[in-house]
Amino acid sequence: MPKGEIYKRQELSSWIRRIRQKSGMSAAAFGNAHFRFAEKNGKMSAVSYKRVAVSYWENGEHLPSYPETIASLAMMDYDLFCEERAAGDGNLRMNYVVSCMEKYLGRKLYCKNFKDLLILDAARNIFPLAQVPEIYNELIEIILKDTEELSDEQITAFTMKRDTNTLFARLLEMETLDELKAEVRENRHFYSIGYRVVGKRLEALYEKSYRSSNHGMDFLSAVRFYAPVYRDSVRRLTSYEMAVSRRWLIDFCLLLHFCRNDLNDVLRNAQYMELSVQPDHPESLIEDLPGIITGSAAWFAEVERNFVGRFHPEADSLRVILEDSDFSPVRFFRLQEYTEKEKLLYVISVGCLILSSGDAFPLPLYVLDYALARPEMRKLLKSMAEGNLKEFSEKLKEWIIHTFYCVTGNPKGKKEKMSEECNPVYVLLKKYCSEIDRKTEHPGWYHYGKTMQELRLCLTDEYSFYYDIPSDKVSVLKERCGTAGKCPEEYELILWDLACGSYLSALCYTVFTGYLYKGVLYRDEIAFLKSDDVMMKRMYPVLRFFFSLYLGKNPVYPGPNGGILLEPEDKREVNFPRMLIQLLSYLE
Repeated sequence: MPKGEIYKRQELSSWIRRIRQKSGMSAAAFGNAHFRFAEKNGKMSAVSYKRVAVSYWENGEHLPSYPETIASLAMMDYDLFCEERAAGDGNLRMNYVVSCMEKYLGRKLYCKNFKDLLILDAARNIFPLAQVPEIYNELIEIILKDTEELSDEQITAFTMKRDTNTLFARLLEMETLDELKAEVRENRHFYSIGYRVVGKRLEALYEKSYRSSNHGMDFLSAVRFYAPVYRDSVRRLTSYEMAVSRRWLIDFCLLLHFCRNDLNDVLRNAQYMELSVQPDHPESLIEDLPGIITGSAAWFAEVERNFVGRFHPEADSLRVILEDSDFSPVRFFRLQEYTEKEKLLYVISVGCLILSSGDAFPLPLYVLDYALARPEMRKLLKSMAEGNLKEFSEKLKEWIIHTFYCVTGNPKGKKEKMSEECNPVYVLLKKYCSEIDRKTEHPGWYHYGKTMQELRLCLTDEYSFYYDIPSDKVSVLKERCGTAGKCPEEYELILWDLACGSYLSALCYTVFTGYLYKGVLYRDEIAFLKSDDVMMKRMYPVLRFFFSLYLGKNPVYPGPNGGILLEPEDKREVNFPRMLIQLLSYLE
């Protein structure tokens, strides 16, 4: 399950262990008594758990995140510990289930969603929870058929109507399954809307409060630009039964720059708990900062610094601090889920993309937040890291040298074109870059007539620390190139090479530390590079050197062979291809 969906990880694990001990069941029998709902070919069924799943739960691993599983556990807990009330008022049992759902998943059961409605009624002892799939399959066709008969205006009207409390009150009046079926048939249009209420209200809030500040982009255009990793999910969010996690909503709304108050409003609409205000909880860091757009790179940079200052995390304790929160104040810390070898393969591949493109660097938001989250990218990186890296390094080294000669116009590059297939991650990156630079099919983009390449200029200031080289560093380099007898063409090549190295060094900083590079080298962030991993122990000195050379404030010297030096007598002359090849050597 995705990290962050469980609201109280350790408490949930202990709770499950306590229920099983009270029940006297074996792990196998306990797993068989609880289930999740699975859907196949349009039909829902209940799938029980194996013994090994229960062992994971009790050890705090792979904890259940399905509402029906938490509900099943809560019902057993109530029946075991509240025997005198188990056969009494079903509303008390339901209230206990709802409280457990809020405590362990941070969400409520939403009576407008038909599946949640059935779980609520099962909690009231109207019928067993195991019967939910049967009832769902019987009535869902009636509900969805009603949706087809509604106009867009009617759907919008129903989604914006705040009648959840009325529906919930009516739910409490029903005492039999027949009454429930009659209620659903009579008011099926309410249940046909399902979770699309969340999507419609979220979109309406964006159009009202954030469209103008996001360069006039409508909702879907803003999603494609600021949160492309969520593009497919957002499309599904406006269809029936698309429930999203609390973590998904927090992360998505921050990417679209929602302020704290509006984010809480979205969470309430989705029946989730609001953001924590406790000072020892990371969500308390989600606040509106003066002069900074919430959710921007600058905002996350400030939040990261505040987080480190308040919690003083070490590399091995950061996950523990964040595991009970659906908000990660370290925007790119999820990169730590990749192995060091996979991270290295990725930054080398981005470097190859920069080298072959000649002058256009990919948008950091894209290469760090979109491409890395794609399942295809994860699969490729894993397979490459498990492959023959020595053979890969030899082929890629030759390709890097060849590409550099072609880009710089060197006669040595006039050979037959090398195959790009030696680096499948590069091929995939190139494909995604091509897609993201084209106009989207959404009409709003045609209206504004802007491509991704044009709109990326909107983020120049926000990510300027990835692109900008200090002016004094450039002026001194130009002067030193003149003194060394370098012609203007040679100086321009060295300057281009410096820009490429600076961009890739900033990328390495973010990928390997888990902190977004923001123009300053922080010692406590670089400390995350210190790892027990053998490869990282070898790489640490060279990464520190690249950071000093490319990201440091001190001027650099032109080298005799077209590269740059940190000191005039330094023997470590570096240019961009050599930087890539140096990084590549750590794969062997």
